[in-house]
Amino acid sequence: MKAKPALRARPPAGRRWPRRLAWLLVALAGLAGAAWGAWWHETTRPKIAEGALPVRLVVPAGASAEAIARQLADLGLVRHPLVFRALAQSRGVGARLKAGEYALSGPLSLEGILETLARGDVVRRDLTIPEGKGLDEIAALVVAEGLGLEAFLEAARDPSPLRDLDPAATDLEGYLFPDTYDLPQSPEAPRALVRRMTGRFREVITPQLERIAEKGLTVRQVVTLASIVELETASADERPRIAAV
Repeated sequence: MKAKPALRARPPAGRRWPRRLAWLLVALAGLAGAAWGAWWHETTRPKIAEGALPVRLVVPAGASAEAIARQLADLGLVRHPLVFRALAQSRGVGARLKAGEYALSGPLSLEGILETLARGDVVRRDLTIPEGKGLDEIAALVVAEGLGLEAFLEAARDPSPLRDLDPAATDLEGYLFPDTYDLPQSPEAPRALVRRMTGRFREVITPQLERIAEKGLTVRQVVTLASIVELETASADERPRIAAV
């Protein structure tokens, strides 16, 4: 009779678990490493190459991180919107992304795009307000620049910023100082323009307040006189003579 082959003894079940657990941990570590590598590649590698044309991105007022993420996905700047949302959440800036028009220039990674939106580095443009322009004419220039008319008029019809200089003012007509202003292309630009124009007026008029009071005039009277002079002549040389009359 042939001898039966000896049966191999199986290790006890309790000894097999550490080995399986070790393999499971190795597999999980491999998956974690692959996920981290994919995350690093997606968030830190340039999405816009150096020398490439700027990518235009317009973020509407009140846009959520999710809505911005979908825009970036449509522009090919992120593979999936979830990645941008997760990145914004991990940086704690998801609720602080600024609205406005952006020109994203390379080299720029997804992290760089997020930082740009968090800082609000929107496109800025110069707007020149010539002398002698009334409120309606300034509003037309604002509209031509693509800024919001309603927001501008709402701010310009509120005299409170200069109430101390002219308590009787019903709007800011005459107090929007003519100059060249660089403005962000954002929903806040119209109000920012009014603030800067009235701030410039205050800056110019403040050193003259004592002299104005000595002549027995009010700020409103001086502004009215200046408007009359502007209507009479566009020549700077003639203005002192007309004002004296």
